[in-house]
Formats: sequence, structure tokens, C-alpha cells
Amino acid sequence: MLLLTLTLVFMLFRRVEVNSVPNKSRWLMAAGTTLLGLQFMLQFTLRLREMGETQAVILNMLMLIPAAWLLIIAVLYLQRQGRLTWYEWLAGPVGWIIIVILILSATLSDDLPFFSDTPTIRRAEYIGAVIFFIILFYYLYLQLAELRHIRRSLKNFYDHDMSNLLRWMELCIWVLAATAIFIPAAILLPGRQLSFFGVFCIGGIYYLVLSFKDYVQGRNIVQVMAAQKNAAEAGIDNDANNTPTINEDDMKRVQQAVERWTENGNYLHSGITMAQVSSEMHISQPLLRSWFHASGYESYPDWIQRLRVEHAKKLMSQHPDWALEAIAEQCGFSSRNYFHKVFQKLTGKTPNQYMTANIS
Repeated sequence: MLLLTLTLVFMLFRRVEVNSVPNKSRWLMAAGTTLLGLQFMLQFTLRLREMGETQAVILNMLMLIPAAWLLIIAVLYLQRQGRLTWYEWLAGPVGWIIIVILILSATLSDDLPFFSDTPTIRRAEYIGAVIFFIILFYYLYLQLAELRHIRRSLKNFYDHDMSNLLRWMELCIWVLAATAIFIPAAILLPGRQLSFFGVFCIGGIYYLVLSFKDYVQGRNIVQVMAAQKNAAEAGIDNDANNTPTINEDDMKRVQQAVERWTENGNYLHSGITMAQVSSEMHISQPLLRSWFHASGYESYPDWIQRLRVEHAKKLMSQHPDWALEAIAEQCGFSSRNYFHKVFQKLTGKTPNQYMTANIS
């Protein structure tokens, strides 16, 4: 935990140029790893396991909950670009305060040494565990919902699949959830099982910190934030259940604009975003998105990929001697592998299979 904290503090000393959100997020994460390190150190130095279950569980609740909250809120803060409501900030601390009050009240209710193992304290621990799980699942819901929003923002902006940018985030969310759920119970495990869980816990948090570092210091965060900013400015609703609609006049107008744009071969330019397409067509992004849906396309990438695959078929027929790398480049695909993937997805055949079956 000390090494992870130092990684966050010193290896991420450069402020990310886009805004201050990643820098604030890493300080939240560093506070979480610091608190976890302190919690583990106290468990070891005070020999709480030898004293009994109650002392260790109480320390877990008093220190693990704010540590888990800091790690979880750091990811959510990064996802939301710092836009968190006051009740989203306070849900964790308020729940923690309630648990502290419960435990202190239970320890003072019996005329026994502090933190003795009594039925009253055990009941307080069980209630505290329930409150902790409620808090955890509340934040897990927020993180997963925001992850879906970001993915839809990427899907409505770039001309190719960018979901790989967020795989680390999805994995970290589930690892954090699993770790936070089972750590309070892990104190009851015997030696070998506890050691195994300790490796999982440290490994998961280690992956979170290093993935976060790579994300904010590379190009990925810039690309994701550009898509989020575009979705906000264009007024694109991220609700997947909200079906976009378009009237007949607008349908004709957009259809004409799309035909003019495609006739010029603009879709063959690699890396073109939906914002660029709508600007060149002089059509708003929400209206263009409605046209995609009404025309039977799943999304902007689905539409432009189909155009490119159809052009690739023509090139294969006209130039059967061309290498697939050249065809992929001419059609606007970022690489041969991506061209192969999209072509097989849309046609059910690989480019080589298609050429063999359709081109003599």
C-alpha cells in the first residue's frame, strides 16, 4: 500500500493538461491506499486476530469503509469529470458515521472492557455490515451506469470501436466491489485462505493504480473526454431506452445531405468523428443520430463501417491483386486486423473468403 501511494504521489506528479479532474482523482485514490496500508499495519502490529474476531472486524469497519469509499469515489469522480452531487459525496461518509455510532453505542452499553466480544457488539457489526453493503452497491450502480454512458458517448462519436479504452475501468469496478465485499469476512478465514485472499486484494488494487496511471498519462483519457464533451454539447441523450424520432421532412433533408456527403467519398477518411460528419453535412448530431435509427443503423460506427465495407467489396473486385493492407487503408480502416474484424462481422466471411467465393 505504501508503494502504491508513492506511485500515485510521485509517478503522477505531472498534472494532466486537459483539466484538473485526473489530478484530484489520484489524490483521492492515494488517500484510499494510505488508509488501507494503515489498516493492515494496525491489524498486524496490534495482533488483533489473536485477540479475537470482534477487534479485527471493528477495525475493518472503522477503517476499511472510508478506504473503500475513497477508492470508489476516485473512479466515479474520474468518470463524471468531477460532476458529483452533494448526496453522492456524502452517502459513504454518512453511512460510516452511522456505523461508528452503532459500534460505540454497543461497546458502552455493557459494563465490560472496551471492544469485548458481546452479543450487542456482534449485532452492531451485522447491522454495520448491511449498511456497508448498501453503500457499496449504491456506488457500484453509479459507476456501472456512468460506464454505460461513457461507452455510448464513444459509440456516438468515433468511427470505430473504442470500448477497449474502458476495459480497465470495468474490471477495476468489479475488483473493487469484490474486494470491499469480502475483506470484512476475510478476517474469519484460516491462514492459507486468508493469504490467497490477501494476494487477490493487493493484486486488484495494484492493477487499479497502474491502470489508472496509464489511463491518465496516455491518450486514452483525452479521447474519452472528447467524446463526453461532444455528447454534452450536442445534447445527445445517453439513455439507451430513449428512441430518437424524426419527422418525414427532416428525414428527406438528412437523406439528401447524407447522399451528397457519401458521393464525395468523405467516409473513406480514417478517424473522422460524428461531430465532423454532422458539421460537413450541416446537420445537427441529434438529428443525424435519429436518421441512423430510422434508417436501420445501430449507430454512427455501424453506418460508416457498412459504407466502408461496401467500398472494400468494390476494390476487391476491381483490384484482386491488391493486398488487404492497401484495401483497408483506402477504405478508412485503421488497420488490417480491424478491417478483417468488421468485414467478417458484417458479411459473415473474412476478406479472403469473400474474394475466393465472389471474385474469379
